[in-house]
Amino acid sequence: MIPKAVIYCNRQSFFEVYEQVSGHLDPESKLPLSLWLLEDPDSPVALPGAACLDLHDCLHILLNRGYTTADEAFVVGFSMGNDRRCRRWQQHLLAWWSHHLYPSLYRHSRRDLRQFWRGVNLGERTLPLMQFTPEDFLRLGSRIGDIRCAIGLPEQIQPASHLA
Repeated sequence: MIPKAVIYCNRQSFFEVYEQVSGHLDPESKLPLSLWLLEDPDSPVALPGAACLDLHDCLHILLNRGYTTADEAFVVGFSMGNDRRCRRWQQHLLAWWSHHLYPSLYRHSRRDLRQFWRGVNLGERTLPLMQFTPEDFLRLGSRIGDIRCAIGLPEQIQPASHLA
């Protein structure tokens, strides 16, 4: 089981961490409908920034995020900010939707929404990644820090718990 709070160090092997993380998470088929509709690229009404589960897992690692609702909000915000097709109204729609219509286990609080907007901001300033696969990231380097540097992420990314 993957803990909700994690810290991924720059020296760690991206592939090893990805294999560990991806094998312990729920499959996309377990997503509640209210999440699937806007966040899954297979949904007919998915918003820009919707990421397949593989890319979403990679972003958790590279963004140094665990699996709390604040972490999920940050990763989804990053995905939306990173997708150059995404407009501000779509980001506001997802923020409202996640705050009001997600099931309670997944619902974003006002505090979580601050992380969402921080993620949007960082995503807008980073190399476009929304079509990347785990293999694409590995072409950039074997260590998490090498990949973070190659895509323009800050060298030291603080976990969400440090940014409350």
